[in-house]
Amino acid sequence: MQRGAAVLLIALGVWRAAVMAEGLTAREPIYTDLPETLEALVAQAPIEDPLVSMTYGLRMATLYHELLGEAPRARYRVPWRAEETAVAGDAVGGIVVPTDGRQLLQWIEHRHPDLACRSWVLDQPEGTPWPAYAFSCAGPGGPDADPAQADDG
Repeated sequence: MQRGAAVLLIALGVWRAAVMAEGLTAREPIYTDLPETLEALVAQAPIEDPLVSMTYGLRMATLYHELLGEAPRARYRVPWRAEETAVAGDAVGGIVVPTDGRQLLQWIEHRHPDLACRSWVLDQPEGTPWPAYAFSCAGPGGPDADPAQADDG
């Protein structure tokens, strides 16, 4: 009786493993063209070595491609790390995907009242599932400091 129950449990386990394996092999990756998408975005960045603020899941996928050397040069950060990094360098600018770009700009302007920021929508490859915005901040009289041009990205 015990042997029969054990064999039945093992058979159910093997069947369940086969069902799960079939389901996993049929899945499509979420970020299939991530290196190409990042390349297109970083090429439109307002500064060299831009800050790229992104959600945690997208950041982890980007980290994978960074480690393989497939991601373009940029400072990739999750939103809670992007806020400090944004003002760490001389030039303040970058890309926000798909998080609330306007909130990041408001934080920068709040913490650094001498900066004025603007944002604009970036062109992306067909089928990209998230919005992306570039942003640039400058001090008084700076070339990118006209907040009237902002589109509240």
